[in-house]
Amino acid sequence: MQRRQLPVLNINPSLEVATLVLVGSVMTLLGFITWTAIFARRSTATVQYTTPDLLGERALTTIVIAGIVAGIANYATGTIPLLQANIDSARFASDDGLFGRAWPLIIAALQISIVCAATNAIRNRWNRLSASLAIFSLIILVLSGARALIGIPLIAVAFIYIELRRPSILKVLGALLAGLMLFGIAGRLRLGTAVTPDAEVYLKSRGLDGWFGSLDLSLQTGPRVFTRVANTGIHANGSFLFGDLGSFLKLGFSLSDRYVNEILQAGSAQLGGLPPTLFGGFYLDWGWPGVVIMSILLGVVCAATFAWAKRRPGLGSYLWFGYFAAYLVTSSYSYISAKPTWIVVLLVAVFIDSRSTQQGNYTLKKMTRSRGAPSSPERIKMESHKW
Repeated sequence: MQRRQLPVLNINPSLEVATLVLVGSVMTLLGFITWTAIFARRSTATVQYTTPDLLGERALTTIVIAGIVAGIANYATGTIPLLQANIDSARFASDDGLFGRAWPLIIAALQISIVCAATNAIRNRWNRLSASLAIFSLIILVLSGARALIGIPLIAVAFIYIELRRPSILKVLGALLAGLMLFGIAGRLRLGTAVTPDAEVYLKSRGLDGWFGSLDLSLQTGPRVFTRVANTGIHANGSFLFGDLGSFLKLGFSLSDRYVNEILQAGSAQLGGLPPTLFGGFYLDWGWPGVVIMSILLGVVCAATFAWAKRRPGLGSYLWFGYFAAYLVTSSYSYISAKPTWIVVLLVAVFIDSRSTQQGNYTLKKMTRSRGAPSSPERIKMESHKW
């Protein structure tokens, strides 16, 4: 492991942290393989793409419109972070408007709009209503100044595109590189509004003052927070995993990442919360047993999500498939917790799926255990729906 001379937080990841990450990764893979081996069915039959009925379409449209209206009202009565002089600090004030209490739910509605509209566009079923709502949703998220709020739906769309269109590996790698570059550039532009002379010296001394310094900073931070958390010997016994949900419900919990700030005695006014990474969060709650057990459960959820998208492909299953995959990717350097946002997305996905019927838009081969990549979807019929 390469050790930096001047690392973020003045600490390098320990061998224990590297071992925990390795064990967590193996346990996640074990959970995925075990669930698939037990529950996956051998089948060469075809399944058809499902489409929401009229009630499902209207409910989805209502949810999205409500989110857009609430988001606009929130900015009108509060702060628009992207328009502030210090964007890096103002992004933590997105929830200070009229509907600030419901900001996690608003985010969910906006992200659902983007993912669902893009999914239909990938299937060549684009229409003006869903496109317009998705554009408004994207604008509201951009105005928040938070890269993660925009990144998650875009990464979700990328996963869905790969699943439905099966692009070449070169295209996937090119898109990944472009995404990382945009992530770094966006972070540098945001950070540029907040850099003090002391902070500028700090960044320059660590080679983080360039266009991609923000990306490097983000990727460095998580493992080092994990190391500092592990060194404290403190275990939260679920307070971290359920912190975001408990805070939203006013149950006396601190937000998950702010809980880490409290443990490490770090301020949050400018920094926000400190992310301990995916496996670091499991370790913070329950130590080594938490890493093993929670990683296995994570693998099971991954397998079940993938199987749902294969067994019953449709707007609902692909919404959750893409969103969960994106959340998992970002949590690798951030963290996983019971966030109201993804809980709402899951509930909406299940509802859409329950209101969907097979329309014959696509025929997909179910996942089998035979060797070789699953077949790409074959378009056999086009129909006009709002979503």
